[in-house]
Amino acid sequence: MDPAAAFEHFYRSRHQHLLSKAETLTGSRDEGEELAAHAWAEIWSRWSEISRAERPGRILALALSAAAKQRADNRAAEQALLHWLGHLADDTLIDEPDTAAVVDARLATRRLPRGQRICMVLRYAFDWTPREVADLLGTSASTVTTQARSGVAEVHRLLTTGSLRQDPPRRTLTFVILGTRQPRLPARR
Repeated sequence: MDPAAAFEHFYRSRHQHLLSKAETLTGSRDEGEELAAHAWAEIWSRWSEISRAERPGRILALALSAAAKQRADNRAAEQALLHWLGHLADDTLIDEPDTAAVVDARLATRRLPRGQRICMVLRYAFDWTPREVADLLGTSASTVTTQARSGVAEVHRLLTTGSLRQDPPRRTLTFVILGTRQPRLPARR
């Protein structure tokens, strides 16, 4: 049997059972279908090796578990971001984005030291593991975790204390934007 036909047979024989498990995990048919689709995509991407496995159904169950974990992690990161922006993190959609809050969050993030900013953004916005960030930066996972948490704490402090509203003088801001040093002015006589 060719690989596509073997996969089709496996899919037809296991899909309803997988969908039932996915619906149980999510509590929703729509979300269950999405979760099952992610699991099937993973199985298909590795079908040449999975088709030779002794228990491919077990691998399918593991793929579903991994998709559920990823979904939960994404939801947690999304809720954390909403919390940072001052919104209630309940599963309701925000009809109109709070542009000022997004701008404030970006400004606060830009004020972080480079290392904290990179760790925080990769960990929470892009959902990288501490090990993945550490490998990229050539540091330890515990350093990444510390830097990311410190970044979150500083962003929270900047957003809640109103520190972002204390803008530097325009001349200084211009030089910061241009990336040059501000020239020293001669002393007044």
